[in-house]
Amino acid sequence: RVLADVAQVEPVVTGRVPSLLPYLARAEVVICPLREGGGMKAKVVEALSLGKAVVTTSIGAQGFGPQASEAMRIEDRPAALARATIDLLRDEVGRRNLEARARRLAASLPTWEEAAEALAACYGDLLVSPADAAAVTPSAPMNPRPARR
Repeated sequence: RVLADVAQVEPVVTGRVPSLLPYLARAEVVICPLREGGGMKAKVVEALSLGKAVVTTSIGAQGFGPQASEAMRIEDRPAALARATIDLLRDEVGRRNLEARARRLAASLPTWEEAAEALAACYGDLLVSPADAAAVTPSAPMNPRPARR
């Protein structure tokens, strides 16, 4: 309600949409109030890539490294999250500065293709060729004798 009063627009709850991109493109500030989850958040990456000012929690900022605090506002308390959003809606210069830092952070991240290649390389490192497996397999059987009763 407070955000609606400050932005002077009534928020619209859409439910699921086929693509967030049109909504992100229109947003002045993207709010991601996550309280649980892990890894890098794809929706935050999309918002940063579009150069949007992002307000999120420490959970929403996970995986972005130490530069996350420079490229987005991170607040874990609901009142502080709302205040950061209001501040960015009212302060166009501050919002534009945050947007520029968001674009720089997004540009420093690997592309989906680069991330997939890195993941494939990790899995490749885990796979062992049969010749390598024979070199580490003990020659004696590993099955102990059954215990006598």
